[in-house]
Amino acid sequence: MKVIEKYGKTEDEALSLALKEAGMAREDNYTYEVSQKEGRSGFLGLGGGKNLGVKLFVYEEEEQKIVDKIKEFFKVMDISIDDVRINKREDDRVFISLQTPDMGTLIGRRGKTLESIQFILSLIINKSLEKNIYIILDAGNYREKRVKTLENLAKNIASRVRKYKKPFILEPMNSYDRRIIHSTLQDEEDIQTQSIGDRVYKKVKIMLKR
Repeated sequence: MKVIEKYGKTEDEALSLALKEAGMAREDNYTYEVSQKEGRSGFLGLGGGKNLGVKLFVYEEEEQKIVDKIKEFFKVMDISIDDVRINKREDDRVFISLQTPDMGTLIGRRGKTLESIQFILSLIINKSLEKNIYIILDAGNYREKRVKTLENLAKNIASRVRKYKKPFILEPMNSYDRRIIHSTLQDEEDIQTQSIGDRVYKKVKIMLKR
């Protein structure tokens, strides 16, 4: 994925400049967002104006197929989605952000609905592309908030384990959430973590190092 940022007097002008650099036409399939304004100084610092910035997201062919499949899925499910965007990609993991007028319904209690949709979309996209890709969905910055919650949880439980000298087992989690717990505590000299169980939603055991 490539991001092209251009400025213009209007949103339309900035978008035109970004599309031109990308070698794309207006009718092509693309995603963009309006970024912060850029200050411009006039003569002797007077009469300066501000240009509007546009960030154009240019996807590779495979990434565009992923975005199209996700849009098609929500259309079939009759779920209103304003925007689907790839935030980043790490090997076989693709991080997707969704914008919808009904965040609460899409996320569900403790993110369960979002997790279920994420699992189904991963299966659909894997079958379509004939390769293993793990889709990680976010909506309304839920993931970012979830990461902070899990990091705080890991640190608090680690303190509890130190105090009472006893291991603590967390509730079942998906692999992404477990990874956050493990990575948060991996540099602790006296604490170790372990995933236990044989299901998709395994538990994390936090304990003192022997």
